[in-house]
Amino acid sequence: MQRIYKFFSKRINATYQEEFNSSLYRSNLEKNFLMCFVALLFAILLLPLEWMRYREGTLFLQVDYLIFLGLHIALLLLAIPLLLSQMMIAKLHAGEQFYRFPVISITIVLLSLILLSIDYLTLWQRMTTATYPIFILFINSVIVMSHRNRWAFNLLSILIITLIILDTCQGHEMLIYINILQSLAITITAFVIGTHQLNSAIRQFTFEKLLTAQQQKSDDLLLNILPESVVTELKENGNIQAQTFDNVTIMFCDFVDFSKICQQHPAEILVETLNFYFKKFDEIIGNYAIEKIKTIGDAYLCTSGVPTPNAQHAQQTVNAAVAIRDFVLAEAEKRKKSGALYFDIRIGIHSGKVVAGIVGTKKFAYDIWGDSVNVAARLQTAATVNTILLSKNTEDLLEQHDTNTFKAELDLKNVGKIKVYEISQ
Repeated sequence: MQRIYKFFSKRINATYQEEFNSSLYRSNLEKNFLMCFVALLFAILLLPLEWMRYREGTLFLQVDYLIFLGLHIALLLLAIPLLLSQMMIAKLHAGEQFYRFPVISITIVLLSLILLSIDYLTLWQRMTTATYPIFILFINSVIVMSHRNRWAFNLLSILIITLIILDTCQGHEMLIYINILQSLAITITAFVIGTHQLNSAIRQFTFEKLLTAQQQKSDDLLLNILPESVVTELKENGNIQAQTFDNVTIMFCDFVDFSKICQQHPAEILVETLNFYFKKFDEIIGNYAIEKIKTIGDAYLCTSGVPTPNAQHAQQTVNAAVAIRDFVLAEAEKRKKSGALYFDIRIGIHSGKVVAGIVGTKKFAYDIWGDSVNVAARLQTAATVNTILLSKNTEDLLEQHDTNTFKAELDLKNVGKIKVYEISQ
């Protein structure tokens, strides 16, 4: 099994060779365990029958005693590869690699001894090949070997069968030819089946890897669009149920005078700069268990507590807002020195109740609705340059209040009068 790397390098991407070897070796070990178990079960079932023959005095009639004894010893020795294969399976499942451990080879040698003994006894009496060619066909069909190992196994088997035929068919020239041709035909058939087994294993593995890779791409794409729990629900149920979340915090970020900036800079530079800022925002909120909802032009909307409830939604959102503001300020200082395009920002935060879900069937996106979203948007609009405004709802949920300054009681459009606070720099 360990000699298949050269062949695989032409048929399987090098990235997957180790994984293919592990998968193939595990499969062969499981088949090996089953073969040993069946052979030992046969030995156990044979004992009562042989005891009865012994009592009748017919146990050793017309058979070679040493061959008969060797056959039983070989059967009992199969307990060794039985235990070894089980140990190797456990180690492979634990992540350890044992490709060079000759468990399967040991089993094939012991089974060969058993079948050769039966063949020898049968041929001695009936002058015909009996079990060993069938054994060759069985091994090639069950154990997936490399081309090199298969060539060695089948050529050695042909040699052994030929020697047995020459020994047992002395004086019967035609019978020798017939038996050798018969054995060759079975061996060639076995070789073709074994080659097909390996090629099928390669094709199946390659197909599964391609399928897994495509599935992973689809999952990654969905996770870029939807929250992980929503993707799981979509895959399990085929649709998404709208949900109400009573305790969440919404944050709206918006760049100051973006419309004027659009008129003063080329579109390519504008989009490139916008992408740079938003990527950093994505990174920051990822550190605070906050879910990005969407961007609307230069506006950035995110929330904590949706779709996974979060007891610290208010505090974590405020922490993220401070990190975003500090990043924008620091970036502005750097870009002013180099003359590059930079942005100032306004941030509004509000805590309350929202409804979240997906609408439509094409180009769908996970979104949130409710008065709380409107309040956060209004607070962002009311904020001054590079400041963070938060509602009293959010302020009441914070662990520390002393760094926040009461701003005013604002009359927000379509919202009414609410108390707002400003987070000091």
